[in-house]
Amino acid sequence: MTERIITTTKDNHQQMNDLKTLKRMFVNSQYPKYEIEKQIQETIRKLSNNDNPQSINNQKKKDEYEISMSLPYTPGIEVLKRKLEKLKIKLYFSYPQKLSSLVPSNINRKSKAIVYKIPCECGAEYIGETKRGLDERMQEHIRNIKENDDQSKSEMVQHHRQQNGICKFNPKIATIIDYETDERKRLIKETLYS
Repeated sequence: MTERIITTTKDNHQQMNDLKTLKRMFVNSQYPKYEIEKQIQETIRKLSNNDNPQSINNQKKKDEYEISMSLPYTPGIEVLKRKLEKLKIKLYFSYPQKLSSLVPSNINRKSKAIVYKIPCECGAEYIGETKRGLDERMQEHIRNIKENDDQSKSEMVQHHRQQNGICKFNPKIATIIDYETDERKRLIKETLYS
């Protein structure tokens, strides 16, 4: 990704912004900061060396003996990576959560047995679950907020009351973040996403 940013973006200011975004994505995915910085600097160094024909030949010789493999990232795996590099084996890290899992696909608001997320204007988020359709559950949330009952156990109503009605959840922009037909597992997923 670093190579793509450097080769496709000619504006240095834009490159720096894109590289900062890339670093932030990896940090959010729990990659170690020093490893992120090392990989980015290594890629930049390789790209600057590619302008020199002699370095291209040296790189080809180095790559001829190299084996590549990919393993899921876990903390501490950097030690294995360093040992494999001595054996001319290149280790790449993969992460189980793909970008496609972060972007909601076609949301069927009538889907049942779901875990969902509703954002608040203040930046807070409400995570909930329902065995019924999303639209039906959202109507209940709207009614609960309008009633503004002191005794309500709804976290959304409590948040709304604590903020003196300033903050507002918008159930119309709720997104489905997971599907689960088993109620117990669905409750566990709701807790994990919270």
